[in-house]
Amino acid sequence: MRRRRALGFCGVAVGILLSLGGCGTPAPGATPDINATVQAAVDQTRAVEVAVATLVAATGVARQTATSEAAQSASPTPVPAGATPDTPTPSPAPSSTSTATPAPTPTPTPTEDRLVIAETAVDGSDGDGRDILISNSPTNSGRVILLPNFQQAQVRTPMVFGNYVTARVAVFDTRREGRQDGNGIRSVTFDINNPNGDTYHRTEETAPYCLFGGNDPACPGVDVRQARGDWPDGQYSAAITIEARDGLTSNWNWTFCVHTCNPANPPWIDFAQIGRDSLDSTVYGELVFQVVAYQEEVGADDGDGIDYVDFYIYGPDDENNQIWHQREQNPPFCAFGGGDVCPGATLDEPGQYRLVAVATAGDGLQSRLDYFIDVQPGGTTVPD
Repeated sequence: MRRRRALGFCGVAVGILLSLGGCGTPAPGATPDINATVQAAVDQTRAVEVAVATLVAATGVARQTATSEAAQSASPTPVPAGATPDTPTPSPAPSSTSTATPAPTPTPTPTEDRLVIAETAVDGSDGDGRDILISNSPTNSGRVILLPNFQQAQVRTPMVFGNYVTARVAVFDTRREGRQDGNGIRSVTFDINNPNGDTYHRTEETAPYCLFGGNDPACPGVDVRQARGDWPDGQYSAAITIEARDGLTSNWNWTFCVHTCNPANPPWIDFAQIGRDSLDSTVYGELVFQVVAYQEEVGADDGDGIDYVDFYIYGPDDENNQIWHQREQNPPFCAFGGGDVCPGATLDEPGQYRLVAVATAGDGLQSRLDYFIDVQPGGTTVPD
């Protein structure tokens, strides 16, 4: 069965250089668990924060001990009755060139009273509890996302995060007594869709309701550099469901971005030739395997914005048996090298072969061609 697949993806290509005719079937990779990966990044971030807090506490104890010892040594020794006290020897005047080094001021651990929290309005909301399950904020009738440790001047619409992502929802049921965060609320559920189509899901049942869990009002977030596969650059959509204890719900929609809302497009790639002057998936004579690749933000000519193209050939009749790899850095991009005219080759065994070409742009973005061809009986092997 002939199949053609063209996929765009982010990352850095790693060319696995195998000798001609090498074989082997790699074990299928496990499907990544985005929630487990994100939780691991959050746990690492929290471990660093605990270490810093411990260091700050130890510094304060050491400073108090030093101060106490200094005070004791400075206290005068009582003079017995009838004794003549010693005349104290004056201390030398400090040199004009000496400078006292002040003790460093420890960074205070944030508390809820001193915590800086910005806010941004949700993009939309619905549900029977839309006007009942809200926060104390006067903004957008109380339907806002809190951004701990962000200044209000840093907030954009949509919100654009750098390397650190965090968010919190503060909400209560206005039908009940008190306006404390969490009053009358059964749960807050976050569903975040990333630019790759993957979903991060978390349900919080106690306040503070943090995107990545925990009981800290500062809601420690995730460093996207430690979970780049789960938090790529681009635009995210969040669906937040708030449920009251009696089942009343309110649904909030919120859009945010990581690093940029409009990342560069992956490079464009397509076949120029499969056989000689042909795009037919059945090859009767020589195989040429030439592609055209460019990045539209740079230009539309072959090679614009492209760092290199990797060519792979697998087969016969085994889509994982790699028999050829070639990396080309200049157009025309040909599987068998060459100059202005791409050389061809014939395959000595008929059967089904898989052709893969991966174009890598200068900014690291990639696009891929993955195509199956039928090779009829021919002459010699792929060139050395």
